[in-house]
Amino acid sequence: MLEKKAAHKTGKSLLRHTPGGVEVENQVDRESIVRSVKETTAPKKKPAEKTTSIRISVTTRNALNSLVTLGEAETVNALLEEFITQKLESLRPDQQRTYDIINGVATKRDNV
Repeated sequence: MLEKKAAHKTGKSLLRHTPGGVEVENQVDRESIVRSVKETTAPKKKPAEKTTSIRISVTTRNALNSLVTLGEAETVNALLEEFITQKLESLRPDQQRTYDIINGVATKRDNV
């Protein structure tokens, strides 16, 4: 069975009882806490984009997650954006124009 350990007692009470109630040494003012919370501003997040899923192989998913875990990007989405940017920069000008047209049509369709 488990043995019950005796509580460590210092012999001195941590609270002082006075006729009016309990006396607190370091009373914290609620208003000062509320003010300090209001003064600290959280970093503004950009609005979340609508998300979707794509079909990829398990091997590709694992590779992407592994690169994120290594610290190559903050998220899989950021990593994919980096890969896409690199690929777009390597396109010929005529391919770039065709891409812009196709991507514009897809974007307009999504916004409807």
